[in-house]
Amino acid sequence: MLRSATVMRRLATTLALTLFLLGCGSVPPPPPPSGEPIYLPVHGTENYCEGRADSPGGMSAWLRADADVFDPIMNTSNRTVTALELLTPQPSGVGYPAQVFIAASWPSEYKGVRLADGEIAVLDGAGSLVATTGRKYRVDGLSISVAPVGGPLFGKEFSWIGAFIVCGVADL
Repeated sequence: MLRSATVMRRLATTLALTLFLLGCGSVPPPPPPSGEPIYLPVHGTENYCEGRADSPGGMSAWLRADADVFDPIMNTSNRTVTALELLTPQPSGVGYPAQVFIAASWPSEYKGVRLADGEIAVLDGAGSLVATTGRKYRVDGLSISVAPVGGPLFGKEFSWIGAFIVCGVADL
């Protein structure tokens, strides 16, 4: 009798442990943030980011919502939905002040959601959270320079960055 009680206890323990471990592997992902859908600036259908998304490391920046970004061609500021606030401002080298905010451009399948606190959640094509404004990230991608404003062609060391195509994001 003692032996079968021990066997039953071990069997029950094994079954409980198995069910627990199976349950741990099937935890559903958290639901995507909800809020008002908003338009995100996107960079079209070309895959500028092919092979780059797995290696974040381009620049460190705050991701900001509703930032004013200077446009050197129009000599004015424009409000953009998401912008990168550089931790180390980019020297303009073109007679303008150092560049602090750069408009962020996202892959075309990405969507934006304005949260209740006014920040913006950036979701990938599957609806998973990629980034939220108000946080610091290490972003990888490509700088789109404004050719008529600076750069080596005009004898300047730096070009004015018109936008940054975001390919990868990692928390800082």
